[in-house]
Amino acid sequence: MSTNLSSNFLNELGKNSNKPNTVIEIELDSGTKKYGLHSGGFSDVTPVLRSVSTLQNKLDTKKGISTRGSISVTLVGRDNFKGLVRDEYLKNRRVIRKDGYVAQGFQYSDYAVTFTGVISDWSRNGDELTLTISDDLMSAKKKLPEENSTKTQYIDYRNTNPVDIIKDIVIKKLSLAGILSNGDFEVWSAGTGSAPDDWALSGAGAVIAREQINFQTGIYSAKLTYGSATAMLTHSVTAYSLYKNKQVSFGCWVKSSVATQARLRIDDGVATTDSSYHTGGGEWEFLTVTRTISGSSTKLDFSLMTEAAGALYFDTAVARIGPSVIAFDLNVDERSFYIEKDRWFNNWTFDRVITKPEEVNKYLGELQVETNAFLYHDGNRVNFQAFAPPFLDETISQWNDTNHILHGSLSCKSGYADAFYNRIVIYYDYDESGSGGDENFGSALISVAADSQDETQWNEVKTKVVKSKWIRTRTYTQPTNITGVTIYHLDSSNPVGKGYLRYNADGTIQWRASDGSGYGEAVTITETKKYQVFGLDKIKYIRIIVDTANIPSVAQADEITISHLSGDLYARVLAGQLLRRFKNPVSSISFEVDINHLAEGSVFRKITDLVDLTTDEAFEFGDSTWVKERVMLTFLRPDYLTGRAKIEGAETKIYTNNYGYIAPVANTNDWDAANADEKKYAFVGDTNNQLGTGNDPGFIVW
Repeated sequence: MSTNLSSNFLNELGKNSNKPNTVIEIELDSGTKKYGLHSGGFSDVTPVLRSVSTLQNKLDTKKGISTRGSISVTLVGRDNFKGLVRDEYLKNRRVIRKDGYVAQGFQYSDYAVTFTGVISDWSRNGDELTLTISDDLMSAKKKLPEENSTKTQYIDYRNTNPVDIIKDIVIKKLSLAGILSNGDFEVWSAGTGSAPDDWALSGAGAVIAREQINFQTGIYSAKLTYGSATAMLTHSVTAYSLYKNKQVSFGCWVKSSVATQARLRIDDGVATTDSSYHTGGGEWEFLTVTRTISGSSTKLDFSLMTEAAGALYFDTAVARIGPSVIAFDLNVDERSFYIEKDRWFNNWTFDRVITKPEEVNKYLGELQVETNAFLYHDGNRVNFQAFAPPFLDETISQWNDTNHILHGSLSCKSGYADAFYNRIVIYYDYDESGSGGDENFGSALISVAADSQDETQWNEVKTKVVKSKWIRTRTYTQPTNITGVTIYHLDSSNPVGKGYLRYNADGTIQWRASDGSGYGEAVTITETKKYQVFGLDKIKYIRIIVDTANIPSVAQADEITISHLSGDLYARVLAGQLLRRFKNPVSSISFEVDINHLAEGSVFRKITDLVDLTTDEAFEFGDSTWVKERVMLTFLRPDYLTGRAKIEGAETKIYTNNYGYIAPVANTNDWDAANADEKKYAFVGDTNNQLGTGNDPGFIVW
């Protein structure tokens, strides 16, 4: 999500002289406290900020890792902050930074949200208190899966889209989206006339619709129309027991033209608490409600309600633990995951049952490298972005000497040293042993850019190695009759087909591969732990987790279906993408811009944005062989006090849309008859959009 700017902000931003202001909102048990460089004319803003740093946040295009961003703020006057460190528990408190101007007619609603995060540390030095505020991705230091006493923990991501894996880790496992998911109503998988994802519609005659004219964030809101009884759009929390005896706050933007029509509700199964009604004034209003969840609760439902005839709109719903909730406090841009999945990873399938507790950073880093994508925090939300060309309907801004790049600020650094590779080796089919040696991967692919190794170009060979723990050529079903047994690895030497797992009355277990041979050596189950079970030839094997408390009391057998995954194809696609990025050394470019020109329309630019540099400094002006440099912004640090922004970018080498409409799905239009949406996509596949003998679906590439 880019930073949204009001018309007042844009007008003030364009002036030659102005008085910038920063306000820090800290959400505490006693309520939200506001501290500013200036009061700005607002009675609830205490002007005791001594300093505010800019966002420390940089995208690593070489390693493909998540950004980690933080800011620091300093408050002065011990009487202003001694209550914070004495009476309030500051760690992990949510903080919002807002920037604006001290000017006549400049309202607090005109202040732009430029950073959100949590307090990760603080220090006091005499009359000064310094807070370190870290972005929401900092919690990715948590380990998954959570270790149990028998060390048989696991998370099952078999036959799963890689974007869905990343989204599950970020939203579900780390709970970065807060209590609610899809609170901005951007995702409508069931259709525009059905309830948005993670919400349920109720009420006789009620009608729900995706709205794209009236909205607060993103591009959609939820339009709810009353039928013949109270209509509700409800988000039900599955893990409601986590919130027993805790104070929970719920807020949402509502637009209604009828008084006593719209309000919010929290229902814990014991009692309900409702918000005040929307005034009916026809404008967006942020309604909130707070309830302490009963220790005897049987559920936790957050509902958006209409109790009178007519239609109204809901957008940007947020729920938090605590006495209050802040408008627009959405930590994750969930829509970015759906967009990138649809564009570039629609039919990708990764396969892994992870058993070893590791920092989520590690798992997310692996997934980003293996999808050639980035997970980043833009100052407001966590986003997901594929490293890929712009779509046909995207306009790339041109930044030049006149309006953007400050004179003498542009510099380039060669990418030869650490960003040049023309030979890619991808290991895959990981054996889940916990080790990372070459021998722990069952398959490997080598891809070479022979042209760049020739003496007419670089006359050099440099290899980049990717050890993929998520790309596999096999997936499998789990046993159902042999309870207490979970397969966490199936070696790629097992052929596609039907394998058999047998539990014997004497407490042993055996594996029969799908090659028609017999059962292998019996393994005795003695305790709850992990086991390796071989087939008859002692080559084809599986690895299992056994929970002896749930093992069958009698002999049982299961047929295990082994299916083909396109691991070799995914490896080739990834290798091709990496070669395009690295075989022609990618240089890094840095420069400064006037902050007045950092806005594109009504939003500030953000990291991962693509821009074309068309300056005298960026290329030899008028030279037809070097027209522009297309860069992806990897670092953006605006300084509102000086009115300048430091920018870094990486050359992308993707000047054009390097994809086309190839081999469409059977029964769809060919190129001449295809519509604009269809022409956005490229497919790898035969005339029926299928791959190989396994009839796997084709997928989008560039």
